[in-house]
Amino acid sequence: MLRRRGESLEALRRLMGAGLLERFAFAESQERIWRQGKAALVLEMLQYWQEWWRDLFLVGQGCTDLVVNRDQVEALESAGRRISPASALAFLYALRATQERLQEQVNPRLALEELLLQLPGVE
Repeated sequence: MLRRRGESLEALRRLMGAGLLERFAFAESQERIWRQGKAALVLEMLQYWQEWWRDLFLVGQGCTDLVVNRDQVEALESAGRRISPASALAFLYALRATQERLQEQVNPRLALEELLLQLPGVE
């Protein structure tokens, strides 16, 4: 579980600096996982992302003491210098909407591509 969390957060950091091709390739890879009957793994990844973005929003509000991902504080503070709390909150809403869409059986690749188009970048 901790390994999957680490891999999920590493993928998130990589995608934040990635272009469209890499983001769409990632969405395609997650669709393959979904179609192999491992939808729970994709939803778990999105849950880790949601926790991280919640923490990013809290850091942006000066509430570092409320951060759940204590091992990520340095990365959160670094990202917080480039991403506004409003952008973090908007992406949190996008994450939640994507989770709901996926549970409603929409096309996973399209749902994830839409999400990754909304992912704020850090360069």
